[in-house]
Amino acid sequence: MTRHLLVIAITVALQAGCGVSQAPLTCVIGQGGWFAKYSLKPNQTVTGACAQKVGEGLGVRKYFPAGQKPMVDIRTDTLGAMALQTPSDADSSHSPNSSGTLTAESPDSSNFCSIANFTKAEQNIPASAGGPGDIVYEWSNARFLTQANVPGTQMMASLKYTEGACTAEYKVVAMQPFKDCTKMDAQGSAVLDAQGNPVADDSACRGSLSGVNPDFNVKCDPTLVKCTLVNDPPSLNATTVY
Repeated sequence: MTRHLLVIAITVALQAGCGVSQAPLTCVIGQGGWFAKYSLKPNQTVTGACAQKVGEGLGVRKYFPAGQKPMVDIRTDTLGAMALQTPSDADSSHSPNSSGTLTAESPDSSNFCSIANFTKAEQNIPASAGGPGDIVYEWSNARFLTQANVPGTQMMASLKYTEGACTAEYKVVAMQPFKDCTKMDAQGSAVLDAQGNPVADDSACRGSLSGVNPDFNVKCDPTLVKCTLVNDPPSLNATTVY
């Protein structure tokens, strides 16, 4: 009888742990390299350089300041490269990082961890010093999908981007990892189209060798030639249970 009850208990425990991707107890955030796709928000009349952003790599990290709620930093490839330039930004108050505080330490009922506002990230290196001028990123309303099979590795947010006197607002959808998906030939060289642009390969975003979460619904964006989410988070395959 005791053995029979033990078998039942084990079976129930196994069933409870299978087939459902329950949210982690805390807000896990994917650390390291991400790729973000930018889409201009509607009803804007901006036509300058600031309206030409389509996507770029991000560096993301979560950290724990003493006596405060956990925070998240975002550094874009654009500002990261500027921060390494010589000469650097002469204004020491400018930071290439945007920092925001998580509103809660656990995911909400929809499995999202949110950050309402971030500090401004800015670098200003004038053209006379070999830089692109003054560039500012202002992130807001970031939501990281955080559940057992997506440990904080899908994100959507709003971005106000300023380049000189030009400002545009974007919807951002991002994923980890940063994955190039250029089609390669049998010799390992990039396949180019008639205009000399790399050809996108959806298969590079799938499979065990891609490094992309197999539960993600992804594609190789034909313009960016990077793996991007098909939908706003949660962007998951139809067979995924969560």
